[in-house]
Amino acid sequence: MEAARTMLLDANLPKKYWGEAVVTAAYLQNRPTKHRSRIPYELWYGTKPDVSNLHIFGCKAYVHVPKEMRRKLDDKARECTFIGYSQDSKAYKLLDNDTGKIVISRDVKFIEEESKEEEILMTLDTSEHCDVQAGSEVTPEQNGVDNLLTNTTNEIPDNPRNVQPQEEKERKEAPRRMTRANRGIPSEQYAPGSMMVQEHGEPTCREEALSGPDADVWKIAMDDEIKSLQKNSTWVLQKVPNGTKTIGCKWVFKLKKFADERPDRFKARLVAQGFSQKYGTDYNEVFAPVVKHTTLRVLLSIAGQRGYKVRHLDAKTAFLNKKLSEEVYMTQSSGSEIAGKEDYGCRLIRSIYGLKQTAKAWNDRLNEVLSDLSCYLGIQVRKNKNGNFLISQSEYIKKFLENTRLSDSKGSTTPMNTGYAKLKTNSPEIDNHYYQKLIGTLLYIAVNTRPDIAAPVAILSQFIKAPRKINWIELKRIGRYLKHTIDYELRLNNNDKKNTMLVGFADAN
Repeated sequence: MEAARTMLLDANLPKKYWGEAVVTAAYLQNRPTKHRSRIPYELWYGTKPDVSNLHIFGCKAYVHVPKEMRRKLDDKARECTFIGYSQDSKAYKLLDNDTGKIVISRDVKFIEEESKEEEILMTLDTSEHCDVQAGSEVTPEQNGVDNLLTNTTNEIPDNPRNVQPQEEKERKEAPRRMTRANRGIPSEQYAPGSMMVQEHGEPTCREEALSGPDADVWKIAMDDEIKSLQKNSTWVLQKVPNGTKTIGCKWVFKLKKFADERPDRFKARLVAQGFSQKYGTDYNEVFAPVVKHTTLRVLLSIAGQRGYKVRHLDAKTAFLNKKLSEEVYMTQSSGSEIAGKEDYGCRLIRSIYGLKQTAKAWNDRLNEVLSDLSCYLGIQVRKNKNGNFLISQSEYIKKFLENTRLSDSKGSTTPMNTGYAKLKTNSPEIDNHYYQKLIGTLLYIAVNTRPDIAAPVAILSQFIKAPRKINWIELKRIGRYLKHTIDYELRLNNNDKKNTMLVGFADAN
């Protein structure tokens, strides 16, 4: 923490960036430039670190802007402040001085030659302010230095030479004190019961699950998961060979719901922390096909035309159907350790959730047993009496309206003002964070079940970088339109039952 505090002061950065400073300090301390026989990095990885990428924390840097993200006359680089190193790639973390956002990039030019030190001279009249006897001990309070240092950040004037003795005397007589009303009171996140989850909520860890109102149900779900894993001979307890690194595990909790958001069942899943696996040692191929929403709509259209039934399978412990060919060791789950074998590891015999190769293993052994399709990834599916499939997202839209506080608003019959293009564009700018979040939600709805809002959402998406109040009003209009048409369904069929030819359209002259 001393290193992080010093780095923030030297870089003249606010305290809110203490996290970046601490991570960078740890990064540097593991790669010392002074001579040592064995440094932490070398002990862990077995090789000496490359220190050619080290730079001064807080120095000026210019980040290259790709041509796809700029116009012809825009600058090719942005001025930023260097605040650390990326933990996911060989890139740097930088603070954009204009937007305040953190940028991760490898195309960086560092400016470290410029001196950031500023000489501050203070003229203190010792004859007037300090009466020091020969041989006496001088304390910071006696010469005013303590107050001077305490208030340096906020009290130093533009010209330090013009500091008057009277101003120093006032600062000495009225030192800065902490005046927060909640001083000494812990934050709400550490208050008693803060780890309790709400009723029918999804806990984030084992401790939350066993301390919440649904603790009994989650405990049963965890016991069922352990029994299922043991029944399928997912692993065997063995001594971990020397030099073999085990991967961790954690509990993931999911509350399954019906299409109308009523609780269905509580599921607890023990997953491996596969992010620590090494390619070539713990896994090889990981490819597995995934379904797209477009594919689902095409299948439902064809099934509706031909009068087919559509069924789906929710397989329990599906990923346990394939045995592993690699030798992988996992730690025992917290609270389920075998007495007398706490130091043993679980050698995985079958693939388990969380491993990088799990999806491919399941795809290799997939054997579908389908049931009637009613809900797919939050999309409601029903079949009418004519055999046509209809899809909707009414429950998803309800959540959207609740989150945007539009549940009690007046519905709109149109998704966009017909005179929007003629409205003035000089309205005040707004924060783009929430605007971008709502645009993403509306795009998801438009792509899946509501093509009628695709055009207005596409128009408003052009302003996600610097939205204005007029754009925000139109965005809320789309929400009010969805409220007015919340029961609309997208019918997937063709009136011509015999003709299933694929037809495409292009906007071209």
